[in-house]
Amino acid sequence: MKFSYIVRFFLLISLLFFACKKDKSINEYSEIDNNIINGTISKINDWYQIKIPTDYSHGITSMYGSIEDTLFISRMFDIIMTVDKGNTWLKVVPFSNIGLWGIAKVKDELVCYSSIITKNDLSFGYSPVLFSVDNGKTWNSNRKYSYDEYEEISLLRTHIDYGNIITIKSQKNINFKHPQFDSEEKPDYLILVNNNDTAILATPYVDKITNLYHDKNGLLYVGTEGVVFEPDYSAYNFKTQSGIIRYPTRQNVCFLYYKKLEAFN
Repeated sequence: MKFSYIVRFFLLISLLFFACKKDKSINEYSEIDNNIINGTISKINDWYQIKIPTDYSHGITSMYGSIEDTLFISRMFDIIMTVDKGNTWLKVVPFSNIGLWGIAKVKDELVCYSSIITKNDLSFGYSPVLFSVDNGKTWNSNRKYSYDEYEEISLLRTHIDYGNIITIKSQKNINFKHPQFDSEEKPDYLILVNNNDTAILATPYVDKITNLYHDKNGLLYVGTEGVVFEPDYSAYNFKTQSGIIRYPTRQNVCFLYYKKLEAFN
């Protein structure tokens, strides 16, 4: 009988704990509502799409973290973060006068780079400009370590290696041609290389890919610009003041796609 009371007591405590527990909210990180933006989430086949408003037509330049916990994104002139799987985003760096091209972790410090260099199809961060010692909540130009610690940090951008046999990379679709409006600007697609076998990784979009990333949980992320290459162009007809139809159409949004890849397990 006594044992039964003890079990009931612990069950009651557990129920109270979970009733009081709250999900993470971006509002816990900011007192300025203007720095909070809303994402629009949809699921297309086995991909999740998050549409994020931006003040610029530039796409996602880098990512760090995980959508399942805390994810950071740089978008050329700002850094945003989400703690609720992309529903809301906080501008932790609302504006930068210098282009931001890569986020990485150096020891216990987050670092954002202002330039990159490509060697052997891999991108490396150069010129660190912003640093955070509180897990990305605040950023400034004060670094914690000597400058040499930050040089040539490998950044995953448009090429991902998983193990020794699997590679995922983006490639321009030079054969893409709109039935009405052709352009030298072409969308990208994903290629998966497994050993010596190469295949196109099916995606639910036609976009310009600006960044690839994968986290420790096996999620693949694809960052894009807000450029529209829709086959049915009628919904996006956009005429300039001179009456010329502009193609492709650029929107002040960026798109983040992510999915679980079994090959990463």
